[in-house]
Amino acid sequence: MREKEKSRKDDLSGVFARSAIGNAVFEEEFRSLFDEIANLKILSRESPVFDHIGKQKKIIFLSRHNNEKEPSYLRDLVGALMEDDENNKVILLFELCSDFDLNEVIKLINEDPRLFEKISPFSENVTNLIKTLGKLKEKYGERFEVMLVDIPAAEVLKATKDLSELAELAGIGLKSELTKRLNLSEEEFESMSTKSKIEILNTCNDIIETIINKIKDKIESMEKSESISYEDIKNIEHISRYFDLIFLNRNIKIVENVGKVYNGYKGEYNIFYGGLLHGLEILKELKEVEMPPSQKVTVYIPEENIPSAYKFLRSPTSKELAKTDTFEKALRH
Repeated sequence: MREKEKSRKDDLSGVFARSAIGNAVFEEEFRSLFDEIANLKILSRESPVFDHIGKQKKIIFLSRHNNEKEPSYLRDLVGALMEDDENNKVILLFELCSDFDLNEVIKLINEDPRLFEKISPFSENVTNLIKTLGKLKEKYGERFEVMLVDIPAAEVLKATKDLSELAELAGIGLKSELTKRLNLSEEEFESMSTKSKIEILNTCNDIIETIINKIKDKIESMEKSESISYEDIKNIEHISRYFDLIFLNRNIKIVENVGKVYNGYKGEYNIFYGGLLHGLEILKELKEVEMPPSQKVTVYIPEENIPSAYKFLRSPTSKELAKTDTFEKALRH
């Protein structure tokens, strides 16, 4: 990092420690990027009440799953939108595998809150969020619709199988009982219950963690060794690139799925989305679309998320990153 960039980063860390100044810096940056397509509303810590939503039809609610307040923000936002018009309909775009049955997930979460313990690093907050969705569905019925926009669990399974094969080729041994659990066809997986699919995803997560830890161990042993094999370096780089590609391709797919929903409903309903990184990528995609003033998006961001949001504002999108030489080479391999 250049000295000038480091100095700016250090200055900003101090700025965001002083909330009011940090918010002003963020608002200025946000408007410079999105003024023609989006209005910004920063939600205060004290009062997540939405008094001025009015008749706004398109809304992106940017949050993140490790935000403990997210369920209450979501509940208050939906409540305010529903009270605005008794005929109003709200669509929430939610990051959960699109081949899951949400009603079944809600039922399972209420029975076993530890269901997502291995899948998500913020499992407790995700659990509370899913419980909140269940209560909102009960309260508003068909007026509240949830669309799942994450990649199918079947794609996670396939990517994990591919990673396991790459690891084997690189001489990274995995526990046989783990990989045996993935020895099933796509058709067999599709026919499984939601709970069984989640258990498979837990196994996928265990395998990925094992690969990461074994790569770290291998790198450490290589650093201590005087002779480093070119083949070892190449194999580790290949696995690392594949990890990156899985992450980028998932991000791109989520943004595409959300874009289809926005384009399909043409502002007929309130539509909002609760993913910070992907939400900002969606805004960057919307910049490329000519939107009439009546379709201008209102973006709501909880104040405590502003430091994270600032980091993402100027970051390249996943689609832009996937076009770089590094990832093109990985794809060719």
